Amino acid sequence: MKKYLSKPKVRKPHHQYHQGQQKKRVNAPPKINSKRANGIITVAVIIFGLLGMGITFFAAGSDMIWLSAGTVAGLIIGYFFGLQIVKGLSKK
Repeated sequence: MKKYLSKPKVRKPHHQYHQGQQKKRVNAPPKINSKRANGIITVAVIIFGLLGMGITFFAAGSDMIWLSAGTVAGLIIGYFFGLQIVKGLSKK
């Protein structure tokens, strides 16, 4: 009564690499349109910079040191967020 048991699966070799062919780099930078990427990153940096300045204005008041620190933190976060958006859009 073991007719419903499945057979063990056999691993198949990857067919995308032929003998003598080298593997591609896994962490290769994506090829993207630089104008489009620069535009996306610029928009993300501006939005996050303003958001950082607004948050620090309501949290710390109108002190210029805190406003500039919040703006710089927002700009950095926006840059990395924009890079992630570009990488996500460039994948096929």
